[in-house]
Amino acid sequence: EAKPFVTQASQTLGNYILDPSFEIAATTLSNWNLIPTTGTISRFATSAKYGTAVAKMVLTAGTVVQRMDQEHNNKFASGDTLSLSAWVQLVALSSGVGATLGLRERNSGGVFIADTSATLTATGTAWVQMKLEGVVIGAAATGTIMVFLDHTSTNPTGTGTILWDGIGLWK
Repeated sequence: EAKPFVTQASQTLGNYILDPSFEIAATTLSNWNLIPTTGTISRFATSAKYGTAVAKMVLTAGTVVQRMDQEHNNKFASGDTLSLSAWVQLVALSSGVGATLGLRERNSGGVFIADTSATLTATGTAWVQMKLEGVVIGAAATGTIMVFLDHTSTNPTGTGTILWDGIGLWK
């Protein structure tokens, strides 16, 4: 298990994720694009896998998706092999609600051309590591990669809380 240096503002040991364990309080998730439709996404200073803080997504009824994403431009080339991991804790999720960890590639026109993801729906109090390993960047990608953390629901009345920590992206 590779442990991120949780107090660094930028990549460490080849980890391209900025503030991978949400420890830099002054940024308040500023290294991430936040897309809540309803519910909240916030930095939560407790219950951490690493350090003292996590990203907390609270899904309320009627939400289809909440997303945190981080784009990495011109750091990767066609044929590069990437691995992405995140620690997640799912708290009291309704049926049809889950956490999705993913990578997206963008072509020169800005269109997403490939999407690799994994979804977890089991609720529990333990931290679980989600991984995407051996993802090869396609020939049409321009080197722009989006890492995303989603809280998704196929249940219109679905609710629940997801805690994210220790996000890592390696080449």
